[in-house]
Amino acid sequence: MHDSFKALMPLIIPQGVSDYFEMTHYTQEAGRLDIFLEEMNVIPEE
Repeated sequence: MHDSFKALMPLIIPQGVSDYFEMTHYTQEAGRLDIFLEEMNVIPEE
């Protein structure tokens, strides 16, 4: 994955989501961007 795309992720994905999910890959088609996330094994703090 390109570093420039990683830099844009905080602008695309809502705040806090990246604490529990990581992007595995993405696909780009005409006028469409699909982002695939995988849940990390992290227990939320209370």
